Amino acid sequence: AGEWIGAPSRVRLGGYLKRLESGFLSSGTFLDQGSQKSGVHLTLRPTERDRVVSRYDRDDKIDPATGGSHLATVQWTHERERWGLDAEYQAKSSQDGLGNDDRSSYGALRLRTDLTKTLAASLEQQQTITGRDNDQTTLDLRYQVLPALALQGRGTRGTLGQAAQAGAVLEWGEGRIYLTERLAEDRAGRSTATILGAERPLGQSGKVYSEYQWEQTGARNRTISLVGAQRSWDVIPGLRFLLSAEHGRIDSGSAMTRRDTLAPGFSYARAGWNAMTRGEMRREHGASERVQYLSVNRLELKLNQDFTALGTYRYSVTRDRASARIEAKLEERSIGLAYRPVAHDRLNALARYTRLSDQRPAPAGVTEAAATSADVASVEWSLQLTRSLEWVGKEAAKVATEQSGSRPAVKTHTMLSIHRLNVRVWKALDLGGEYRLLRQREARDHREGWLTELTWEAVHHLRFGVGFNFTDFSDNEFSNNDYSSFGWFVRLQGRY
Repeated sequence: AGEWIGAPSRVRLGGYLKRLESGFLSSGTFLDQGSQKSGVHLTLRPTERDRVVSRYDRDDKIDPATGGSHLATVQWTHERERWGLDAEYQAKSSQDGLGNDDRSSYGALRLRTDLTKTLAASLEQQQTITGRDNDQTTLDLRYQVLPALALQGRGTRGTLGQAAQAGAVLEWGEGRIYLTERLAEDRAGRSTATILGAERPLGQSGKVYSEYQWEQTGARNRTISLVGAQRSWDVIPGLRFLLSAEHGRIDSGSAMTRRDTLAPGFSYARAGWNAMTRGEMRREHGASERVQYLSVNRLELKLNQDFTALGTYRYSVTRDRASARIEAKLEERSIGLAYRPVAHDRLNALARYTRLSDQRPAPAGVTEAAATSADVASVEWSLQLTRSLEWVGKEAAKVATEQSGSRPAVKTHTMLSIHRLNVRVWKALDLGGEYRLLRQREARDHREGWLTELTWEAVHHLRFGVGFNFTDFSDNEFSNNDYSSFGWFVRLQGRY
């Protein structure tokens, strides 16, 4: 955002939105299922030595009965030649499924200094302002024993308990080896963890890595191990081969889970066209044994300088090996034609046909999973009528079939029509008015309405918008509408 005031490095804005439905699971999202996370952050550099960072984050559960949390922080950092100072204020609140609120706020101050050329230290104090007591004092030391060997130590003492950590990092050529020992005593009891890991470059564009953790909490032990490698090769000019593999294992004594992943891929780019294919195979052993295959393939062919043919094929299947049952399956075939003229930018258009088949995992207590298929055809365009008037439109048709167990299949026909006018009202501000029409043949359902939006072209390639949708359905032709799209919205649009 600093570009708007002629100081690109002084002001930065950011934001994110992440939504994970219940049942969406990967190695790093187990605890995030059924949540929607969002946040914004602002970074200011008033001087070369000072930086101010503020952010606001929300973690809302999709099921309101499970509660959520909010977190706001403001941090100031001041840098000097041999020392630095950090100050932070944090306020957070959480709500459980019964509606009970838990609010607290804290302040912290940290002094960092280089005592000698090889010894660095920091001292931090955290103080409770409101809410549950969580005062902490932390001392952190780092000693560079040799150019390739560093020792680290950290100790914390507070109202909720105490913890200590010691470790070493050895730079080994272009790689590194690290060893860490952790000890904590709090209200839950005493726990220890030992972590040993290493990573090293593999060729010019790859790496190999491994990490082991031994954890002990009371009488319970757990071991976590991970080893993996990834590498890419330029076979011939334009052709690249990628390969990655990973093995993970969690052993808690009473239960053990193993996961193996292998992912090869090719990409090819030459004048006029480029293609990409990537496959992945996952095998998981635990309470049940599952195998999942995934393939993603894309092709872009330049017919001439204005027309481009597009193709996509995705396939995924998950099997339970014990019962030989398919738990989930997805197949998508898509072909399209894009018109993006080089000589002018008055008209851009995209026509696309997609065949989508989807079988999702059956909910708990249901023995037969529902399978759906859809044929979707659409055309959308943008036409610059004058320098200050733009016409944007979309016409789409979807024929969907749903089959649930032994019940008769249900077929539906849906039509979507959208037309929009954008008017340049002042400099970089545009006002848009959009008419939407949704028809569903079998239900004899007819919905229509308007949408308005005010957009600001902050820089040439970025546009912000805020508007209000007076209809209750989506502009996405693939959506299975639950008619909940009514209301305010914000939009961020980028182009290249």
